[in-house]
This record gives sequence, structure tokens and C-alpha cells, in this order.
Amino acid sequence: MTDVINKAVEPYKEKLDRIICITTVPLVIYYILENPMDNMVTDAIIRKIQPDIALSNGFRYCPPLVPNIKTGTAEIKL
Repeated sequence: MTDVINKAVEPYKEKLDRIICITTVPLVIYYILENPMDNMVTDAIIRKIQPDIALSNGFRYCPPLVPNIKTGTAEIKL
């Protein structure tokens, strides 16, 4: 399965590995009603394309993105 996934991802690897931002704040992504990760996604949508409203279906069932202890930052990849 790993080989199948790696083969499918290979053409997009450079783009998927690109760091799009670095945060020093933990992005907790398992709250039920609202969370910082959803807010970041919807804020980015609003800033980029300026719609009347931006919605996110949520990152409810993932581990939190916590900054690295040594650097104090967490990398967010596209």
C-alpha cells in the first residue's frame, strides 16, 4: 500500500512538501465547534479570494499540530 501511495504522490511531491507557513502557536485541531486550524483555513480563504463567507468542514479527527520544542515553530505544508 505504501508503494501505491508513494507512486500516486510522486508527481506532486515537490508541491506537497512546500512549506506554506510557520506558526509558533499550537493549532489545536480537535475541538467540536470551532478551532484554530479551521479559523486559519477560513481566514486564508477570505484573504485570498474575498468571498462573502468561508466555511470549513473541519479537522476534527486529527492530532494537534504542536510547535517543535527546540525551534518553537510548526511547519504547515500544503
